[in-house]
Amino acid sequence: MHIYFRSMFVGLGSLSLVVFAGCASDKHAGKPAVQMDPSEHGFVAGTGVESQDLVQVSDKMARSIIATPQIANAKNPPTIGLLPVENNTRFPIQKDIFNKRIKALLNSKCAGKVTFVARDRIDALKKEKSMKAAGEVTNTGEKPLLGVDFFLTGELTGLSSASSAGRSDYVLYTFRLIDAENSAEVWEDMDEIKKQGLEDAAYR
Repeated sequence: MHIYFRSMFVGLGSLSLVVFAGCASDKHAGKPAVQMDPSEHGFVAGTGVESQDLVQVSDKMARSIIATPQIANAKNPPTIGLLPVENNTRFPIQKDIFNKRIKALLNSKCAGKVTFVARDRIDALKKEKSMKAAGEVTNTGEKPLLGVDFFLTGELTGLSSASSAGRSDYVLYTFRLIDAENSAEVWEDMDEIKKQGLEDAAYR
């Protein structure tokens, strides 16, 4: 009897090892992560705003901004501030990533043509100026904070529909340069992307 139970426990133990080994291998099953060009369509995709859309839209806007007469013909590099991008689509995206990439493109590819102000770091800048004025840190010469000639802002507007056949999403991307003195819109451009698919992806 003892021999029978011992054999049974050994058999169950072996079965448990096989089951747990199978669970462990299933956890890591599937294709490994691969690095892709952000401008490419990935195999994990939906009908929403994705990296290739960001690249396409921001590339177009940066080229358009640098070609507008108020920028291209300026004697001195115009100063640009960023205003939040409005997201009027159904997708919960990091909307200001468009402004960030446009700014990075202009700063890296068109150095000296425009100047961006770091208003998002204004508290740290004011503190540093106060410390310099008080003699707490070295000062190489007083410089006033730059004012803004133009504000860059944008809006994402979407149209969505769904049926038993699938889902369709259209997104209109519009961006503007607004004169900070008189509110005139000195530049505006747009891009539009429509996608259709059978399933929707989760966007965060």
